[in-house]
Amino acid sequence: MSVSIADSFGDRAWVFTVAYVTMQLGRTAYIVFATWRHDRVVARDFVCVLAWTAVGSALWIAGGLLPLSVQLGLWALALGVELLGTLLGFRVPGSGTRTSGPGAVGPVSGAYRGTLRVVRAHRDR
Repeated sequence: MSVSIADSFGDRAWVFTVAYVTMQLGRTAYIVFATWRHDRVVARDFVCVLAWTAVGSALWIAGGLLPLSVQLGLWALALGVELLGTLLGFRVPGSGTRTSGPGAVGPVSGAYRGTLRVVRAHRDR
């Protein structure tokens, strides 16, 4: 991804977006996979994070495939979706996402706590 940053605005924008989206979706999907057996609450919460990430990713990819005049607007919208998801605690309608209590994904500490759980799950194998 770092190699493609210099050319991220223009004809090779798709290289940057594919790398960025792969990292974002891959990391979140891995946390769901790694926690599913050990802590279903965290896994379900990260499924909601994955849903928000997928929506933002669609905008990132669309922006990477379109001309620069449209690209910047779509990328700004993608950043807005990612920020909004964080601010709303990654709530998804009908998911019953927990926003307080043990295992909840909060806007500040959710990713950190989720990462710690993944480390513990691998340690306890």
